[in-house]
Amino acid sequence: MSGLFIFFAIFSLVFLFFGILFLTTDILQQSGNPEHASYIFGTLNILVSIVFITMGAVMAFCSIRAGRNLKQQENYKFCLIVAIVTCLFQPFGMILGIFAIIVLMRDSVKKLFGQNVFERNK
Repeated sequence: MSGLFIFFAIFSLVFLFFGILFLTTDILQQSGNPEHASYIFGTLNILVSIVFITMGAVMAFCSIRAGRNLKQQENYKFCLIVAIVTCLFQPFGMILGIFAIIVLMRDSVKKLFGQNVFERNK
């Protein structure tokens, strides 16, 4: 999943390139648009691409860190939070996140992480 986060962060570089292109050239003015349209469109592309690049990098880092924590059976809450946030990314993130939440909610997994588990009366 981390690879997909990194791919989408790198893919956002295309929008960054177009934003810089719109700011440095007069492509939109040649088609009869007002002068400020190129500035607004370029700035918007740059801001959106920076947000997506940052989100992708942060999610990739968190996903890698959560995988390492799962392997070492540490930071239960962090792993659960990353599983919940991963559900926001359709369709693979939703599937992976739901299965991770189901597994992390088991009492046996909580014991592996050293969490306090209340025994249920059977």
